[in-house]
Amino acid sequence: MMHRTRLAASGFFVWMLACAQVSGSSGISSAITLNQMRDRLRPLLIFAPTADDARLLDQVRSVETHSVEAADRDLVTVMVTESGSSENGYRLADQDVIAARRRFHAARGEFVVVLVGKDGGEKLRSKKPLAFETLRSVIDAMPMRQEEMRAKGL
Repeated sequence: MMHRTRLAASGFFVWMLACAQVSGSSGISSAITLNQMRDRLRPLLIFAPTADDARLLDQVRSVETHSVEAADRDLVTVMVTESGSSENGYRLADQDVIAARRRFHAARGEFVVVLVGKDGGEKLRSKKPLAFETLRSVIDAMPMRQEEMRAKGL
């Protein structure tokens, strides 16, 4: 796993590195699976009826506003709408969209946010957008995150 210091780069640069690391290429549009994210990233799955759903946009804005902190926590957004997985941020492989809906009990047409840990397990679920402070608190309490902070001397 690539180690990043706080001064490494902007959140976007770190996001690009993570994309390349996970997908094995520099192409952001490459579809990846939740399995490929395991042990590397903490996906925030945002299931919404449409890409212009106000709740989805609020959730994305909340994370983008704190992009440096999100990158430091390896938090990435994955938007899943009725038409599949979004091209913005991470895009799930088509078969993973169906599997994610089933695994995380997200019915078509419903809004739900699911934070997935690096171990692949569901850590937090909400039917409304989550404040970044809530995400930060839950992530920072995770044993794997505690280990990461100790390794960084935080």
